[in-house]
Amino acid sequence: MKEKLKSPGFSLIELMIVIAIIGILAAIAIPSYQTYMREARFAELFSAAHLQQVKIEEFLTTSNIGTVSGFTCASSGFAGFQAITATNNVAQIQIGTDCSIETWGGSGFGTGAAIPIMIMIPTIATDGTITWSCETVPSVNGTANYPGAPSTCPSP
Repeated sequence: MKEKLKSPGFSLIELMIVIAIIGILAAIAIPSYQTYMREARFAELFSAAHLQQVKIEEFLTTSNIGTVSGFTCASSGFAGFQAITATNNVAQIQIGTDCSIETWGGSGFGTGAAIPIMIMIPTIATDGTITWSCETVPSVNGTANYPGAPSTCPSP
């Protein structure tokens, strides 16, 4: 009597189980990766703004200016702006007349209203300490949600 040989390979149920496991892993991994990438892009915005923040703090401290209101950075002799090289995540930086720093997100964030502008605004206390407030706004009118924005720089 001949013994029936089992054909090598995977059964349909085994393949379906593997596909289900891959689907579950992808459903968890892809959103986590997207959040990680958004946070990394915002970290690059913070990094680009930090150099300007240090230069502005140095200027405000050495100029003995009592408060930020009542003067403009441009007319007060602030020449510390350092141009940046645009990257995929940082398009440009602008210093406002109130010494605020606007850091514009680059194409890595997407297009249109999806591109954030991070605005950092200095406030000088009467004792001379400088604190920065931060918010993230959409570059185009609309309401954009920035789940990767740090809690210290929320969307309004």
